[in-house]
Amino acid sequence: MNPAIFRNKEYSMGMAIAFVLIAVGFGIPFLTPLMLSNVNGLSPALIGFIMLPSALVTAFLGRKGGKLADEKGNPFLLYTASTLLVGGFIILSSIVGMSPTYTQIFLTLGVLGQSYMQIAMSNTISRTLPKNEIGIGMGLLSMFNFIAAAGSTAVIGKVLDGGTSAVQLNPFVHDKVAFVYSNVLLTLAVIVVVMTLLYYYQFGRKSNNK
Repeated sequence: MNPAIFRNKEYSMGMAIAFVLIAVGFGIPFLTPLMLSNVNGLSPALIGFIMLPSALVTAFLGRKGGKLADEKGNPFLLYTASTLLVGGFIILSSIVGMSPTYTQIFLTLGVLGQSYMQIAMSNTISRTLPKNEIGIGMGLLSMFNFIAAAGSTAVIGKVLDGGTSAVQLNPFVHDKVAFVYSNVLLTLAVIVVVMTLLYYYQFGRKSNNK
């Protein structure tokens, strides 16, 4: 690998944004089973049943994300994904400890947003590279996916370990056991907003000016 690829500022910024957003997205499949087990007391079989519809809906609507990127551009798809993710995180943060049915319904927003986010970032990053660097550039993005997933689960897991001392950030949550899960979800929503703003300043404005 030629390190000179990182001299491409658009590529480097795109990779940094993608790394954080991918890490945030991986928080969904990691955090949800723990939340349903520790707060709602569900068995692994029931947790799988709760999470299945969101996966099916995402698989069904996945092609729609690609079409949106082709028809309206990658920034539009990323903003759509960001809206879904932020909405999903905030709602899930507010219903922690409530009926798992609510989680089953609103989890779809986050999972679908995660899928669209990966499509938008992959397309955006690929367009920052000349043809002779696309192979190595996108290969590095794939490697970053694994690193982001590992880093995300490690950090979130560490935060959850100290959950007994968590303060209440979301006024809709009253179960002390649920505070840490609610707080993490709110934090992930804020991170998505910040990364979306960075994306807009780096890529979105240029798209609007074309």
